[in-house]
Amino acid sequence: MRLTALLASFIALPALAEPIVPLDGLWTTRTVSSEIGEDCSEGLRPMLAPLIASLLVTQSEEMAWGGRFDPREMSGGPAHQSVTWTQLDDNTWEAVMADPELSEGRPAVGMRMEAVAPDRIEAAMIFDLEQMMGDDATDMEGVPIDAENCTLSLEAVSTLTR
Repeated sequence: MRLTALLASFIALPALAEPIVPLDGLWTTRTVSSEIGEDCSEGLRPMLAPLIASLLVTQSEEMAWGGRFDPREMSGGPAHQSVTWTQLDDNTWEAVMADPELSEGRPAVGMRMEAVAPDRIEAAMIFDLEQMMGDDATDMEGVPIDAENCTLSLEAVSTLTR
């Protein structure tokens, strides 16, 4: 019993991060990387270029955080009902976006946001293209699109610009 207690005392528990309160002001978000999953079919990859281009944006918005980090306040507030946010700790949130019209409402997009400094927020998103396209997706010629297990990953950074 003493050995167990002694060993347990040597196990490093993760330190609880201090809450980071983002500063109010103009925040600029930019996509810093994108990656097409290795399971995406070769025929689908060229069709993803316009989607990726549409997601590689830089946008700015004035933010008043109200004394705490809450990504639901970004881009218009909590009106996006298809996005479900879960707070993991004071600085980290995860979200899923599911379309109930698509197969069984399985999430089509997963996202994680973390306040890493008062002037910096990092985000990662994973798009399940099979879910987004649905089972009956076709190209412009009506040929079925194979998006099984195909994902697109993006990383973005938001920084206080003034």
